Parts: sequence; C-alpha cells; structure tokens
Amino acid sequence: MNKITKLGVAMALSVVSLSAIADGGRVLFVEGEAYAVRGRQHVALEKDSAIFIGDSLVTGERSKLQWAMDDNSLYALSSNSNINIDAFTLAPSKATRAGGGSMVMSVLKGAFRTVSGLVGKRRNDDYRINTPVATMGIRGTEYYAVYCNDDCQARINEKGRVSLIKGGLVKTAGAMQVPNGLYIGVDRGIVTATNEGGSYEFRAGQYGYIASRTKAPVLLEKRPGIFD
Repeated sequence: MNKITKLGVAMALSVVSLSAIADGGRVLFVEGEAYAVRGRQHVALEKDSAIFIGDSLVTGERSKLQWAMDDNSLYALSSNSNINIDAFTLAPSKATRAGGGSMVMSVLKGAFRTVSGLVGKRRNDDYRINTPVATMGIRGTEYYAVYCNDDCQARINEKGRVSLIKGGLVKTAGAMQVPNGLYIGVDRGIVTATNEGGSYEFRAGQYGYIASRTKAPVLLEKRPGIFD
C-alpha cells in the first residue's frame, strides 16, 4: 500500500478549474488503474474525468486516484480502495455562513486522505463519512483514514515496519497481522467518530482506532504503523 500520509503532496499541488464542475467533482490525477462503477458500467477514470453523485470509486493494485469536489474539497484514494459518493449538495454562495450543504460518502475498503472544502466548515452542513465500524463528522479538517478488513497484512509487510497496538498484533506464518477496524489520523481540525459504542473527538496530532460498530472509538498513544 502507498504511504497514505504522502498521498496529499501531489494533491495539494494540483490545480483544477472548479467552475467546470456541476454538482459533483473532477479527477485531478490517476496513477495505475482507477474506475467508477456507474450503474452496470465500469468507467475508466483519467485526468479531468467527471465524478458524479452515486459513483463508486475503485482503485487497483499500486494505484492512486485524486479528485476535487465542487466545494473545493480534495480527496486522495490509495491502492485497493473503494469509496462511494452517496450525496453532495452545495448551498448558494450567498448562504456561506449558514451552510446547508451536504457531503456523504461511504468507505467500503482501503485508505483515503482528504482536505475539507466549504461543506463541513459552516453551520447546518451535513458532512458524513460512513464506514462499516463508525461514522465520521468534521470541523474544518485535514485527515486520513485506513479501514482494515482482513486485508492489511500485505500493506504492513511491504513497508517492513509496524507499531504495536496493545493486544492487537498476531503473528501468522512469520508475518504481522493488523487488527481489523478503522484507523484515523488528524492533521488539522477535528474528526468526530461515532458508533453504537460511543463517540470521540480526535484533534490535530491525534490518532484513533475503532475496532467494530459496537466498540467505542479509542485514542491511540502513538502514531500507528499502518500510516508509515
């Protein structure tokens, strides 16, 4: 897996004319294989491809996808990842303080990084990133996350480095197994993770872990190796 904390470097340097985007987004950069599942179609993505509400974005092995939404938010998807664009609306510019826009996405697999745009910074905005173990909300945030579901061992093996999570790592055939769940790292702002077990606000410089839908989010003492 590519280093998720470096995914934002090229993303931050990319330039796109967002005036050409209508109620969706546009691809900034593709490396390797990336496509959108649109109904029964698999549409290959390339620079300047349109991103539509309802798209399911997928990356292949050793691949990257970066895109921008119409609110100037930026997203980077790592290899072997899948995220759905469930909903996106942008309130009229005259109502920037009141908000009223929405951004709802679902992470089904893998890793992503994002720098939030207008939606999520204003009152009454509905910003949600759904995952199988928790829902994330934000306030003016730059953050990254990895969802592991029996598929993170290879990522750790490629890097050759791990960070112990108490009681979590299990040796199998000489390899290090990463516990399933959602890992969160916050560079700026606040990420609130909520599930049936409870809720926790992760702030800049903090790292979080959510093991399952019924277990409360926990603050990690140090940066997990999954992000290295």
